Formats: sequence, structure tokens, C-alpha cells
Amino acid sequence: MGPTCTSTYCQKSKSRHCSTFDEERRKAIFTEFWNMRSWDERYTYVKTMVKKVKKKQARSESEERDRSYEWNLSSTEGEHKQVCRKMFASTLGVSERTLCSWLTTEKQNIVPAVEPEVANPQTINKPLSEED
Repeated sequence: MGPTCTSTYCQKSKSRHCSTFDEERRKAIFTEFWNMRSWDERYTYVKTMVKKVKKKQARSESEERDRSYEWNLSSTEGEHKQVCRKMFASTLGVSERTLCSWLTTEKQNIVPAVEPEVANPQTINKPLSEED
């Protein structure tokens, strides 16, 4: 587990609750995370605690990134409270790079809503018009 967040932005922000998590609670979250049996469980935990949100404003129309993330930790009351990415990664003891790769892997696992048409093998080599 890494150090707690000391950002002045997080301390002044009304939406980020980095300062509300004491070392004892962070240690409990860290222990719970690492006591999970597999990496799949940890991956699922991260996916449930991070919310993908649309960006409020884009700099240009051609900008590729169209989403942002809200990083949440569970408080002692069981509520999800928003924290910064560094605090989230530090509490779980996982690198920010690992977290970002877990959140972007869904792009590769997208299942199409409609199955692609399968070519009928009987019509592949058949001429379009047959004259007798």
C-alpha cells in the first residue's frame, strides 16, 4: 500500500473524499483486495469501483478520448466515495498503468450485438445467372 493523497486540489474539492479515508480503512480495503483468490476477482472489483463517464467538454471534434473515469473507494458505511486516481491506485497497491490497462481491455472483448452473416458454402462459387 502506498502513501495517502496529499493533493491540495483533492483537499479543496467537494467531490473528492481522499482525506476522509484514514490509514485503518485504507489498510482494510488493501487487505480485502489482496485476499481475493484470483486476478479475475481483482479485475472485477476494480471494474465495479470505477465509473466511466462522458467528458463534459472536448477540446476539439477530432479528440479521441471521449470518456473520463470516477475512481471510488468504499467507506465504512458501505458507500462509494470518489477519490483521485493516485489515491485509488495507492490504496489497492496496484500501479496506475495496470488500472488503466484493465479499464481499456473491454474494447478488445466487445461482442457484436448482431452476428455477422455467415456465407452459405453452396452459393459461394455459383454463377449469378445460369442460362440453359
